[in-house]
Amino acid sequence: MADVRIRLLDYLRAAADPELRRALVEALGAIDVAAARTLARDDPASGIAVATMLGAMHIAEATTAEMMDAAKLAATRAPRDDAGNEVALLAGVILWRLGGDLQAAEPYFRRMRRADPGHPDVLAFYRELFVGESGAAQLVQVLIQARRAVKDAEERFKLAQEVAELAEHRQGSVDRAIETWR
Repeated sequence: MADVRIRLLDYLRAAADPELRRALVEALGAIDVAAARTLARDDPASGIAVATMLGAMHIAEATTAEMMDAAKLAATRAPRDDAGNEVALLAGVILWRLGGDLQAAEPYFRRMRRADPGHPDVLAFYRELFVGESGAAQLVQVLIQARRAVKDAEERFKLAQEVAELAEHRQGSVDRAIETWR
């Protein structure tokens, strides 16, 4: 059951992949939606319990609206400290990937961003949210914050390179791009 969260996130990232759906079904085992809801209700801080509930709902062909409502409710029940961040991430990914509602998903990703600014799902979300020239400045700020938080030198370099490219191409500022490289 521990890999249900990972399997659900993988599936939501690439929902058209039948192999990932099969992996999610295998990870869920024989649990039904009612039992999964009970698990999530009894342990609101558990990302695994909430992922089990959301995965079971999805496999049982719940509507997108039902999934989004369940994800939002789970996030409101989760603790507001770091213990509830996994649940907030799941809610954000459901609202974004399944529901296509970037604005509704943003508060959940903002919460995750405070805890882990370099998280790959957080960065992917903000890259999509701040697409276009109008969002370039906000995306640069997100990437700079992530670059400061990331420990891996190669990842830091990639983020700095992305910021420089954004500054040069979308903001039209060669000076800003040069400043980023410093």
